[in-house]
Amino acid sequence: MLYFIQAKKTGLIKIGFSTNPKDRCSILKSFNADKLRILKIIEGNSRGEYDLHKRFRKYRHHNEWYYPN
Repeated sequence: MLYFIQAKKTGLIKIGFSTNPKDRCSILKSFNADKLRILKIIEGNSRGEYDLHKRFRKYRHHNEWYYPN
């Protein structure tokens, strides 16, 4: 599954792949001071994640976090 998780204060969006995106969001919350929410979960795999990272590379902030333009 591919997921899009947004940080409330910064607006940044994490694009990632996980077999359990809800659990992944919970894990991310434990490492992030900002409040996080799942925007969308879609079918996909690690190749799809790579393709999305490539597609949105001009909006990349750091790692797998992107500006919400």
